Amino acid sequence: HRLREMGFHDRIFDLLDERALTRSELRDFCFLLFGEENFDGVPDPSAEWAVFLRCISDLVTREDFQWVRKSFYFSNRLI
Repeated sequence: HRLREMGFHDRIFDLLDERALTRSELRDFCFLLFGEENFDGVPDPSAEWAVFLRCISDLVTREDFQWVRKSFYFSNRLI
């Protein structure tokens, strides 16, 4: 919702609250989330699911910690 308020429109964000994403849609979402420069070499999840999950896990661990205001702690987990 906040992204749309800031003028960012992509159909993948509309699908998040409508249904479960397909594996290719999940890849598109992660591409938007982590950026093109970080997504080089991430395989297609339809072909290599386990490797895709490992790559996404690595990308998450490289992210900076974010303040979780409701819980008053820092986390690098995607919320």
